[in-house]
Amino acid sequence: MSHGYHEGPEDAILYDGCDECETRSKSIEGLLGLDSPNLRLLIDRMLAVELGRIDRTPTAWYRTGTEKVAGRNLYYVYVLVERLEAYTFFDRLTREEGRS
Repeated sequence: MSHGYHEGPEDAILYDGCDECETRSKSIEGLLGLDSPNLRLLIDRMLAVELGRIDRTPTAWYRTGTEKVAGRNLYYVYVLVERLEAYTFFDRLTREEGRS
């Protein structure tokens, strides 16, 4: 995201106090506005925090409150998709990308 300078944790994806970041965090449509590397990082972080998947990200915590809102929204989508499929969408996505 290149909409401005942010104060806060250097490795945060979405920042508290930034109207654009806070707006993006509240909806799936907003999260789709993230570039692919940041969306992937947020998905990995969500898996680590919400599912204890520290094999993907050894630093399993959200960096900001805004990032936590976004991560929880992704988690709700994860739960919905998992209910519809025998295997998880995010694990399939990881395998297709050659990541493990």
